[in-house]
Amino acid sequence: MVMLILILLVAFGIATATDIVSGEIPIWLFPGALALSLLWFLYSGNLPGYDNFIGAAALFMPILVLCLAGKMGGGDLIMFSVIGFILGLYELPAYMFWIGFVSLVVVVFVKGIHLMQHKKGRVMDKEMPIAPIAMAAYVLFMIRGYLCIQ
Repeated sequence: MVMLILILLVAFGIATATDIVSGEIPIWLFPGALALSLLWFLYSGNLPGYDNFIGAAALFMPILVLCLAGKMGGGDLIMFSVIGFILGLYELPAYMFWIGFVSLVVVVFVKGIHLMQHKKGRVMDKEMPIAPIAMAAYVLFMIRGYLCIQ
């Protein structure tokens, strides 16, 4: 499990850096993380089960709707599908709680900054990158898991 955590953390780190700088997540990044995860599953003898595939589908479908509506991109779709696959159906609700919590905090903070900037006569039109939010939620999810084990 530690190897899967490291694989996702490295992928999240690269995705966060590129999402902040360029506004895009490299399309190859999370399929590479998925390939490494599958190799780890095979090496450790823990083959992915139906819950991994349902987890991927559970995140794929709503993000696909957002992509078709033009609110997210293909990199986001692949990122969340791989997260769903690696976490599986049983860990996904806790991760979704954390991503909702982090998103709420970020939206409130960013909207507050927008209001302050608007009062000063400046307008901020830059879109919010999603990878840092997903990474922060994953880190909080892992900390929660570690504290529950202790």
